Amino acid sequence: LQYASVVTYHYVLFLETNIGTNSAVKVFYALKCVYFFISGLQIRSGYPKYTVGQRLMRNFSMIGFFVFLGYYAVPFLWLTRTVLDWGFMRTSLELIQYFKFQDIYA
Repeated sequence: LQYASVVTYHYVLFLETNIGTNSAVKVFYALKCVYFFISGLQIRSGYPKYTVGQRLMRNFSMIGFFVFLGYYAVPFLWLTRTVLDWGFMRTSLELIQYFKFQDIYA
């Protein structure tokens, strides 16, 4: 996918547009080159393995499912955990976005 993106962007920028006269396209091309370089380094070094998540839902069982539903139904328990996770986790999401993310992830 990385190779296809690089080839597609170069094809569009060099063959479909006139990169020599448009300075906005030059800036876009420079930013895309930096992006492709950084993403290539990330692919080469590997993606980090995260172990965080819903501990109650890692191994599915009916008992664990009902315990999770009870935990999710207790007022302010899920809310407090989510706010504490957001406060101590390195993330670029705002609090409301993190709530949506956790709601979808749960």
